[in-house]
Amino acid sequence: MHFYDGVLIIDKVILTSNQKRNAYVYSDFWERSGQVIKYDRLTHEDELLASWRREFSEGVLLDAGCGSGRHLIHWTQPDVKADSFIMVDISDSIFQCRQFYEELKCKKPILFIQSAICNMPIKEKTISNTWSSGVVGLIDDQQGALKKLLLITKKHFFFGVLSEKTIAGKLYIAANCFKPILNKINKMSILFIIALFVAKIVLNTLKILNWLNITLSFIRKDHLINIVEDPKSVTRLQHSIYDPIIIPKIIKHKDSDYINWANQSNFTLKTHQTEIICDYFHFEGANE
Repeated sequence: MHFYDGVLIIDKVILTSNQKRNAYVYSDFWERSGQVIKYDRLTHEDELLASWRREFSEGVLLDAGCGSGRHLIHWTQPDVKADSFIMVDISDSIFQCRQFYEELKCKKPILFIQSAICNMPIKEKTISNTWSSGVVGLIDDQQGALKKLLLITKKHFFFGVLSEKTIAGKLYIAANCFKPILNKINKMSILFIIALFVAKIVLNTLKILNWLNITLSFIRKDHLINIVEDPKSVTRLQHSIYDPIIIPKIIKHKDSDYINWANQSNFTLKTHQTEIICDYFHFEGANE
C-alpha cells in the first residue's frame, strides 16, 4: 500500500477481468462527467438520502463505491452525525472525489482508498454506517462482497442494487445482451457518441408522452417534468445511458438472497423499497 495524491492505493491485488473493466470504464465515465452532471442534479437517490442520512449514527461512515463523490453533498450536511468518512472506489474517480471534498471545505476527517470492495484494508466492526449503491451488482461474487461489507460494519448498512421490478431496471439488465459486443470497443468516445444518439431519442419520446399527458409507471410525473424542462437533459441522459452500456455485466439476484446473506451476518432488514431503477435495503446490526 502507498499514498498518491492524498489517496491510499491498494497494491498487489489480482483483479478479475470484470474488475479491470469496471475500473477502466468508470475512470472514463467520471472524467467525462462535468461538474453539473456529477453534483448539481436531483435524483430519486438524493431524495431518499435526504431522509436516510439522518439515521446514520456517530462514528465512521463508509461510502463503498463512491465514484467521484456524488453523495458527499449529503454526507457533509449538518444533520449527519457521523464523525469521519472513508471513501472507497476501484477507479481513478477517487481522485476527483478527494478534490470535491476539498471544495466542500468540510472539517471532518476523511480517508480516500482506491480499492476493490473485497480488498479494502478495514478491520472488522470499525465502521458504524456503510452506504453502497449500484456497486455490488457489478461484482461476480456478490455474496462475498456483502459479507465483507457486513463484516466491517457495526450498525447501519444501506445497500442499493439494480431492480428488475421496473421498466428502467429491466432495460439496464437487458443491456447485458449487447455487452459482449460493446465490451470489444475500447475507444470510449465511440460509446459516448452512441449514448448521445440514444439520449436524443429517449428525450424526444419523453416529451411526446408528457405532451400527451400519458402516465408512466416507472417515473413520477414531477421527475418527468424535470427531465423535459431541464436544458441539460440531453447531456444528463447521455451519461445515464453511457453508464449501463460501458460496464461488463449487471448481475441481479433475488431480493430474498440479499436478505438471507445479511441475516447470515447477523443483520436484519429494517426497510426495503424500490425506486425507479434500484431496490434499496436498510439492514441493522444485531447490537442495534
